[in-house]
Amino acid sequence: MKADKMTHPKIERHGEQWRYKKRVPGDLLPHFNGSKFLVFTTKTADQRAARAECVRWLADHETRFQVLRQMPGGGSSVPVRSGLSLLELGAVLADEVTRFKAEKLAADELAAERGLMGMGVMSPEFRLSLIGVDPDAARLAVQGFPEERAPFEALALRRMAGVGVALDASSDAARSAGIAFARASLEVAEVVKLRAAGGLDSTPNPLPRPAIAAPAPPVAAKGMHKLSEALAPWQAFKKPSPGSVEIYTAGVKVFEERFPDLYAETITKADVKAFVSKRMEEGKSPKTIEKEHGIIRALLTFAVEEGWRADNPASGVMLPKDTGGRKRRGYKPEELAALFKTDVFTKGARPIGGKGEAAFWLPLLAVFTGARREELAQLATDRVRVEAGVPYLALDPLDDSGRLKTDESRRAVPLHRELIRLGFLEFVEDCRRAGGGHLFPQLKPNKRGQYAAKFGDWWGRYVRDKAGVEDPMIAPMHSFRHSVITDLRQQRVREDEERQILGHTDRDGRGAQKDSHDGYGEHLVPTLAEVVNLISHRGLDLSGVKPYVSKSNGAICT
Repeated sequence: MKADKMTHPKIERHGEQWRYKKRVPGDLLPHFNGSKFLVFTTKTADQRAARAECVRWLADHETRFQVLRQMPGGGSSVPVRSGLSLLELGAVLADEVTRFKAEKLAADELAAERGLMGMGVMSPEFRLSLIGVDPDAARLAVQGFPEERAPFEALALRRMAGVGVALDASSDAARSAGIAFARASLEVAEVVKLRAAGGLDSTPNPLPRPAIAAPAPPVAAKGMHKLSEALAPWQAFKKPSPGSVEIYTAGVKVFEERFPDLYAETITKADVKAFVSKRMEEGKSPKTIEKEHGIIRALLTFAVEEGWRADNPASGVMLPKDTGGRKRRGYKPEELAALFKTDVFTKGARPIGGKGEAAFWLPLLAVFTGARREELAQLATDRVRVEAGVPYLALDPLDDSGRLKTDESRRAVPLHRELIRLGFLEFVEDCRRAGGGHLFPQLKPNKRGQYAAKFGDWWGRYVRDKAGVEDPMIAPMHSFRHSVITDLRQQRVREDEERQILGHTDRDGRGAQKDSHDGYGEHLVPTLAEVVNLISHRGLDLSGVKPYVSKSNGAICT
């Protein structure tokens, strides 16, 4: 770290004290169990004193980083060694634990030499911190505390993978290996304490790892195509959003990393089944496996279209069944009541993160339409229309990732009477007088084309901090959609009408409407208005919500 930055570190308030976050250098992440930041909390409320404490802490860590960089790197990419017996696995583990202890103690010798060359006398605790050993955590891990054992299990997985032995993170072998490394850390701590007290010890040199030549990269067969080459025709035909391209690219990369010698022409149904099995072994959820399988199937379809092969081997492959773990839920009536009693709705507060009037209208629109976050975030004045005297939103089929859905989900959603009472139409008219366009111009698209991503982050914090809704099963904006579906079902609304409002397909995968004309048709909007106005969320009282007041000067809507 440069001297000026060390002299004036940027500290932040943490309660009554001050703290500093230091990013761990990328080349040293393995020494910190993958943690990207170190956090130092001072013991004072005085800013100048806190900064002085922080400077000393930074100086210590710069020394620590230098020492860690001189430690043996350990392990390179090696072929996987499978089918080991318990005796063979134990022998590999014993060698790696011995190597680990020797490396740590060799690093401590380097630290001691630095002390002799000018750093002064170092305590055992400081020497152990320099080489990344936490004896207290190791002791608790050996005594059986799972939360303390986890870092040592992660260390064991990395070290064993470095010698070609891949352990299942949830296996008994991984737990035993983690405890072995925790015990090794305790042994290292005892030797370091002995050295610091002036005692002598016999430290073995680190065991050399055998040099293993990296396997040569597969040579592409003439006339063959990698599955990833189907991405180009897929993009040209589908014209997907940047977010979809990113998802598909990542999905096919997962497949090709596990089957680098396969080509679009040579993939068989057995290969696709093997991929599904491998992802199950890696602990991926049924939903993730289904998504990745869908990507492979879609790209193989384009391989057929390109004439690279005659069939799609991903079709008909059985996928793991979702066993029904906990799913997202809607807001309870009392949670909705708490949300709409907060300052944004009752006192006219407009926090910066809420992006102006979006903070007020997006949650209200969501709770009375069940529309997707992105559908609402991208609303413009020309999307608020009237048919047969009924105002409605002409929604486009966007999901929360900003991706276009099918044309069948393009639909009309009449405005609930509560939205009209609270002044939504007056707000829209103000925007029209100001020139029209986007209703919430402070919402800007990210690189994936999502207008509401940052708003969603802010709303999540607001829901938790201001309304006290902390259940992780709540998806702060999407849970409004769940709430509307629950309310419509309690009102015994016909399923086809429910699907029309929500933009869902029917059980056969067809759209709830025949075409987009049906979605915007005059004959449908008044009928749907009666259904929408049934939404009550079991008597949700919004009498305390401050209605929007029209700007007589036609001020720009923000």
